[in-house]
Amino acid sequence: MCARDLGNIGFGQGLMVSDLQLAAAVGAIMNDGLLYQPHIVQGYDDPVSMRGYRVRPKVLRRVCAPATSAIMRRMARKVVELSLI
Repeated sequence: MCARDLGNIGFGQGLMVSDLQLAAAVGAIMNDGLLYQPHIVQGYDDPVSMRGYRVRPKVLRRVCAPATSAIMRRMARKVVELSLI
Protein backbone atom coordinates (compact mmCIF):
# COMPACT_ATOMS: atom_id res chain seq x y z
CA MET A 1 0.00 0.00 0.00
CA CYS A 2 1.26 3.47 -0.78
CA ALA A 3 0.44 6.88 0.70
CA ARG A 4 -1.96 7.63 -2.16
CA ASP A 5 -4.12 4.64 -1.14
CA LEU A 6 -4.57 5.84 2.44
CA GLY A 7 -6.64 8.81 1.30
CA ASN A 8 -8.84 6.73 -1.00
CA ILE A 9 -9.57 3.81 1.31
CA GLY A 10 -11.28 6.03 3.91
CA PHE A 11 -14.19 6.78 1.59
CA GLY A 12 -14.35 3.53 -0.30
CA GLN A 13 -12.39 4.22 -3.45
CA GLY A 14 -9.31 2.18 -2.65
CA LEU A 15 -8.64 -1.53 -3.04
CA MET A 16 -7.60 -3.65 -0.09
CA VAL A 17 -7.02 -6.98 -1.77
CA SER A 18 -3.90 -8.96 -2.44
CA ASP A 19 -2.77 -9.82 -5.94
CA LEU A 20 -3.87 -13.42 -5.38
CA GLN A 21 -7.36 -12.32 -4.25
CA LEU A 22 -7.74 -10.09 -7.30
CA ALA A 23 -6.58 -12.87 -9.64
CA ALA A 24 -9.04 -15.32 -8.02
CA ALA A 25 -11.92 -12.86 -8.42
CA VAL A 26 -11.19 -12.19 -12.08
CA GLY A 27 -10.66 -15.91 -12.67
CA ALA A 28 -14.06 -16.69 -11.13
CA ILE A 29 -15.80 -14.29 -13.49
CA MET A 30 -13.98 -15.79 -16.47
CA ASN A 31 -14.56 -19.44 -15.38
CA ASP A 32 -18.34 -19.50 -15.84
CA GLY A 33 -18.83 -17.81 -12.47
CA LEU A 34 -17.12 -20.55 -10.44
CA LEU A 35 -14.61 -19.53 -7.77
CA TYR A 36 -11.82 -22.08 -7.48
CA GLN A 37 -9.55 -22.38 -4.48
CA PRO A 38 -6.42 -20.49 -5.48
CA HIS A 39 -3.10 -22.29 -5.45
CA ILE A 40 0.34 -21.29 -6.64
CA VAL A 41 1.77 -24.69 -7.49
CA GLN A 42 0.77 -27.17 -10.16
CA GLY A 43 1.85 -30.14 -8.08
CA TYR A 44 4.47 -31.45 -5.71
CA ASP A 45 6.71 -34.45 -5.16
CA ASP A 46 6.58 -36.47 -1.95
CA PRO A 47 10.22 -36.97 -0.93
CA VAL A 48 9.41 -40.10 1.11
CA SER A 49 7.37 -42.07 -1.43
CA MET A 50 9.03 -40.40 -4.45
CA ARG A 51 5.57 -39.95 -5.98
CA GLY A 52 4.41 -36.83 -7.73
CA TYR A 53 1.02 -35.30 -7.00
CA ARG A 54 -0.93 -32.76 -9.03
CA VAL A 55 -3.07 -30.18 -7.30
CA ARG A 56 -6.67 -30.70 -8.39
CA PRO A 57 -8.95 -27.71 -8.88
CA LYS A 58 -11.52 -27.34 -6.09
CA VAL A 59 -14.68 -25.29 -6.64
CA LEU A 60 -15.50 -23.18 -3.58
CA ARG A 61 -18.74 -21.56 -4.76
CA ARG A 62 -20.57 -19.87 -7.61
CA VAL A 63 -20.09 -16.10 -7.66
CA CYS A 64 -22.19 -15.21 -10.70
CA ALA A 65 -24.46 -16.83 -13.25
CA PRO A 66 -22.89 -18.48 -16.31
CA ALA A 67 -24.76 -15.99 -18.52
CA THR A 68 -23.21 -13.06 -16.61
CA SER A 69 -19.78 -14.67 -16.97
CA ALA A 70 -20.30 -15.00 -20.74
CA ILE A 71 -21.18 -11.30 -21.00
CA MET A 72 -18.08 -10.34 -19.01
CA ARG A 73 -15.85 -12.55 -21.18
CA ARG A 74 -17.19 -10.89 -24.33
CA MET A 75 -16.56 -7.47 -22.82
CA ALA A 76 -13.00 -8.40 -21.80
CA ARG A 77 -12.31 -9.83 -25.26
CA LYS A 78 -13.55 -6.60 -26.86
CA VAL A 79 -11.28 -4.50 -24.62
CA VAL A 80 -8.27 -6.52 -25.74
CA GLU A 81 -9.29 -6.39 -29.40
CA LEU A 82 -9.75 -2.62 -29.27
CA SER A 83 -6.42 -2.10 -27.51
CA LEU A 84 -4.65 -3.87 -30.38
CA ILE A 85 -5.97 -1.39 -32.97
